[in-house]
Amino acid sequence: MDRAKAFNGSNPPSLRTEDGRFIQFSGATKDQWQGVPFDLKCGDECSQMAEDVIKFHIGWVRSTIQGQRKRVVLGSNPPIDERGQYLVGMFRPWLDPMHPKPAQDGELRWYAKDQDGIDIEVDGPEPIQFPGEDRETIPMSRTFIRARLEDNPYLAGSGYDKMLDGMDEPYRSAMRDGKFFGARRDKRDQVIPLAWVRAAMARWTPHPPVGLKMTAIGMDVSQGGADPVVLAPRYGAWFGKLIEARGKDCPDGPHQAAFVERHRRDGAPVVVDVGGGYGGDVTSVFKSNDTPHYRFNGAAEAPGKAKDGSGRGFDNLRARALWRFREALSPDQPGGSAIALPPDPELEAELAAPTLVEDKRLIQIEPKKDIRKRLGRSTNKLDAVV
Repeated sequence: MDRAKAFNGSNPPSLRTEDGRFIQFSGATKDQWQGVPFDLKCGDECSQMAEDVIKFHIGWVRSTIQGQRKRVVLGSNPPIDERGQYLVGMFRPWLDPMHPKPAQDGELRWYAKDQDGIDIEVDGPEPIQFPGEDRETIPMSRTFIRARLEDNPYLAGSGYDKMLDGMDEPYRSAMRDGKFFGARRDKRDQVIPLAWVRAAMARWTPHPPVGLKMTAIGMDVSQGGADPVVLAPRYGAWFGKLIEARGKDCPDGPHQAAFVERHRRDGAPVVVDVGGGYGGDVTSVFKSNDTPHYRFNGAAEAPGKAKDGSGRGFDNLRARALWRFREALSPDQPGGSAIALPPDPELEAELAAPTLVEDKRLIQIEPKKDIRKRLGRSTNKLDAVV
């Protein structure tokens, strides 16, 4: 085949092979690829791509040819910041030695998205009927295969290993050693150190300490949007597993209040994030039902000072809440931290995401929209917990 005719360099570049295959090349975007079908999609350095971009592209893998194999390959080094942390969640059975059912490299596992929009590992490829769903959900297979420098026929023996040995951390652990846990490095202005979050998750137990009642339940409201409604039940310093519902299943105050009441115990008050006006409906229902609750508006003024001796106040209530959570997680306090958080890769990434805005007088946190842009999603879990 004439090479000039096989390759088309116009945007997006494409290639037609002699056996009739068609390949296109592009950056990790969404808009131009909506509705464009491919039976194979390969991503490179996926830890540098937002989660919603990856899942968007997975959704358009299809073919009208009966029996055609359809596949997504996510090539990546381990994530070195919160942007790629979702990969740890997607492939935790292969990556986490503490997983209750660890998987071997190349072993197939099957996942289906439940009625709350959460990936659930299921027993096999058979369709599964989730409660409240009109139709069965067909699981998708997933696997993970490690690769090392010696597996690369182009670079093995090339001396590249010396370059990897000379890298600074966290790139050395990520690129050379392939560490998905521990390779991340905190940003200089990060509010909560990742090590503190992981220590709190390591302290977690499946059940709260004996005798403790529910202290409060945090609520991040969706109001029928694409983001989920998230609840964070707390028993003293112990946080239960986060509970989610699809936004479309909780479109208004009565539905949201009913969702909370199914999980509220011991007369615990509900702390509702009313930022952006989304929590007004549910707090009205709580008020009419005499349900104890607090309205949390992150933009409100916040009294008090940080406990670090700097004398700094807080830019707003959101900054104070996040900083107080940092103080509660600190291992440097007398007796260390008692906070126990449920192991959750999304929560881990969200808690380690916010950074400080330089301000010598006030503790000020970067805007939510900037964090969402980096993560590719809202910080629903962080908001519910904090």
